[in-house]
Amino acid sequence: MKKIIFFLLLGASMSAQSEFNEFENNLIYSSAAISRLQEIVGDKNEEFRKCDLTKDFVSIPQTKGFCFNINGHSYQKIRSDLEDHISLEDFRKKYDPNSKVKLSLITKTEYTNYNNQEIISVTEEPNLNSIEIETKDWENSSLGNWIIHRERNKVKVFYIQDTFKTVKLPYKYSRMIQYAECLIDSTTQIHPDEAKSYRGWSEKNENLNNRKALYNYVDEQFRVKKPVLDKEIAEMDNYKKKVSSEEYKKFKKDFKNWKILQSNFLRDSLSKKQYFKELLDMAYNEAVKENNSDNKFEEYVAKYLSKEKALKLKRNRVVVGSCSMDRSPRFHAMKIAQLSAESYQWDVFLRAHLNIMNDRFQRATDGSYAWKHRNTYIKELEVLNIDVPSLIYGISLRVDNPSKNHYFGSIRRVGRAIAESKDKQEIESEIVEMIKDNSLDDYNRMLAFYLYQNLRYNLDKDYDKNSIKPIKDLLPVYLSSKV
Repeated sequence: MKKIIFFLLLGASMSAQSEFNEFENNLIYSSAAISRLQEIVGDKNEEFRKCDLTKDFVSIPQTKGFCFNINGHSYQKIRSDLEDHISLEDFRKKYDPNSKVKLSLITKTEYTNYNNQEIISVTEEPNLNSIEIETKDWENSSLGNWIIHRERNKVKVFYIQDTFKTVKLPYKYSRMIQYAECLIDSTTQIHPDEAKSYRGWSEKNENLNNRKALYNYVDEQFRVKKPVLDKEIAEMDNYKKKVSSEEYKKFKKDFKNWKILQSNFLRDSLSKKQYFKELLDMAYNEAVKENNSDNKFEEYVAKYLSKEKALKLKRNRVVVGSCSMDRSPRFHAMKIAQLSAESYQWDVFLRAHLNIMNDRFQRATDGSYAWKHRNTYIKELEVLNIDVPSLIYGISLRVDNPSKNHYFGSIRRVGRAIAESKDKQEIESEIVEMIKDNSLDDYNRMLAFYLYQNLRYNLDKDYDKNSIKPIKDLLPVYLSSKV
């Protein structure tokens, strides 16, 4: 009950305040950090200007075709007809006489799944039907222009008009992808391989005695009583009663004041004592050895040891959200981005910030009702003198041959970020040009349309799909009827 009450009150308070605290510059990074980052971006931009495009980027394999979901027919019989080179027209008559299946864009991608299996995925776009076939079974499933796949209660059959082909992206789009790869180091990951999911801090862990001693020492020295929600404790098993909003507001105010007092005490007094320094140093070495940390301890390390050491602890900890309203993964990434900015670690900073912008985090559940509270913070990138439009296109376009660990953005979130950009009108015009560009492959033109759709959805209070029909009609006819 205590947790239920807390999250209800937390959800109510979220709508009334910004997600992260801002500095005096109205950004989530300090002026000193912004200044440092601007220097790095200046060097990166100069490096990019002198850099020639050394490889051609190509689209993901794609073609046109049809997808059929067949029920009530034997897999072996369907396969036998495909092996006998049945025509598309005869196949329709025999297996799907009332079909309204229309011509679609069909894409093919290859990847390794969680079980370390090599997979070929064939998808009817926009993500309508798909099949996943192990690479070793591909030849058995691919019969000329037909691809057959047996599922539990049906058989999926794809008819492709031509072989899957990649298309070379025009120079200007390849240059955008190159700019993204110039800024976002593809060899850097936020969390190293040894990072573990967040398990929390427990005083019962005997391997963390130094941290326990540190916390006990702080509590002993700082004797101001921590505020509690008395009624919540007294009635936490009474499901008919809840903490009133007035009580919670008072508790929040008291707790904030208590935190300020404790922080000032640590800064002005305790941090200067040799015993505190020794305990903190021992606790840090212990945390690294055990690969175990927590927010409070990382705050102590950042303030009284070094930001680099605090960053190391945070990167070794993967925070997973417990529910849609759990903001801890975003706060964790924000702290990583702040510490990276302040310790001059550009590659970690940019990936962490882009994860915040794209809301790329693990959660047990994620209801759409919580999305509106998660801002994109694109203005923080704009003040760094990044060519934000090129970066946006560079992480939004999909190619078959990116650098390993290339950063791909979420079309939904990037569309929202554009809506919050100071250059939204310029970017909107460029996206429209991309949608109607016949030299760009159809799959990326479709993605450009969805980017535009998400932009307009976030800009228009009374958004209506019909309002963007003229833009949709810029796509090839067979695509415009699908999106």
